Amino acid sequence: VGFAVYGCNENPSKQIRDINIKSEELRNSDFANDSIYFSFKNNIESDSSLFEASSLDFSNNTGGSIHAEALIDNNQNIRKLKSVIIDTIQETIHEFYYINGKKRVSSKLISFFQKESDYFHQYISFYDTSGVLLYTGVMTFESLINAE
Repeated sequence: VGFAVYGCNENPSKQIRDINIKSEELRNSDFANDSIYFSFKNNIESDSSLFEASSLDFSNNTGGSIHAEALIDNNQNIRKLKSVIIDTIQETIHEFYYINGKKRVSSKLISFFQKESDYFHQYISFYDTSGVLLYTGVMTFESLINAE
């Protein structure tokens, strides 16, 4: 099974919050009831009954690459899509979590490769039951330790 996922339809008029947090202050988000969304995400991640599907690895002539993965349930419903895009200056990991065919949580982790030190941006978004964006938050940090 091969596939690739590109893009994210986000409405710029929705609320976007920028959160710059040191690793010792790290928390999930500042969205009320975010634990419901993180629990949903963790349940999909830990569900051993889901089937894993993976794309071929694609690369271009500038050294970049892309890879995609999915977790699919017994009814052939996609529960998680993940793409990893790597180029010479950064790695971007997009993850989308679904229930009943609707996106409920998405995240984007960007790892910037710098000569002095690496640093990271993580975006987390929550969606209502019809797939409409409710919240997007951004964290910037220097270490992936305690980032999840």
